[in-house]
Amino acid sequence: MSEENQHTPEWTSAGADGSTASSCLDSDRRSGRRIPSLITTRLRSVGLRDLMCEADEIGEGGIHLRVPLGFGLATGQRYEVTFDAKPGLPELSNVVGETRQATVVRTEMNLDRSPHEVGVGMRFDHPLLL
Repeated sequence: MSEENQHTPEWTSAGADGSTASSCLDSDRRSGRRIPSLITTRLRSVGLRDLMCEADEIGEGGIHLRVPLGFGLATGQRYEVTFDAKPGLPELSNVVGETRQATVVRTEMNLDRSPHEVGVGMRFDHPLLL
């Protein structure tokens, strides 16, 4: 496994019947370079207030976010994603201030954190140059 694929936190998905199942982020269909890094990110959608959250992994084709429970993000929804704060890694310094349109392609509840949060995978309409 390459170094960039070693960032595979466990997420727990809750079913309608209350059952849970864990999965790793690497089980999805992302390709290309992925960089694990915490960066403050703003989501904006027409008619909704801005949502500030943390991205924990950024790739050329998409992003993985940690969002507090209760905001109703769901697969298929579209958002404007803006990187608002300077990340700790120099290789991401060029994304600060960048905005991309993106679609939610995956949501998973993370019940191991307090407060609980939702892991959200989003695919960019146009690639981010890293």
